[in-house]
Amino acid sequence: DVIERIEVAIRECISNTLSNQYGGHWFLNSEHFKSISDHEKLLQHLRKEVENSKELFIKHYYRKYCSPELPPSWMTFEIQSLGTLSRIFKALNQENKKEVSKIFNLDSKIIESWLHSITYLRNLCAHHNRVWDRRFTIKPQQAKLYKQYLLENDKFYAQAVVLEVFLKV
Repeated sequence: DVIERIEVAIRECISNTLSNQYGGHWFLNSEHFKSISDHEKLLQHLRKEVENSKELFIKHYYRKYCSPELPPSWMTFEIQSLGTLSRIFKALNQENKKEVSKIFNLDSKIIESWLHSITYLRNLCAHHNRVWDRRFTIKPQQAKLYKQYLLENDKFYAQAVVLEVFLKV
């Protein structure tokens, strides 16, 4: 439940922050990403997800519009997994990462690390793996503000701290 709430919040933060600045189809422009090759891989993935979607709002978009090729970010991102949202954030250029990071009052490198670790935790939970008393191989980076809580960042407690920090925002 907590991870799902965070997923929705991350989706909204990325989509709304950058849509307000650049318009709803901002993600189609490679300028907003670190590299053109990462951007192209991301677009291929998004195209595939949209093509395979059975969501009515996606079908409605294509009945009504033929351009641009993908629906606006608030529609396209709605059908993306937490892992894809994490990769989108990671692929953004530094300026855009900073804009999204302001919402969480954290450095973009911390958010990138935390999104990766939450995605890993989510996948463990989805596959009914044990998370208690586990040594996590994907660990959240230590943020200065929460350093004392993340000293042993390979334990579930560190994951819980990250979830709590995101939830408070």
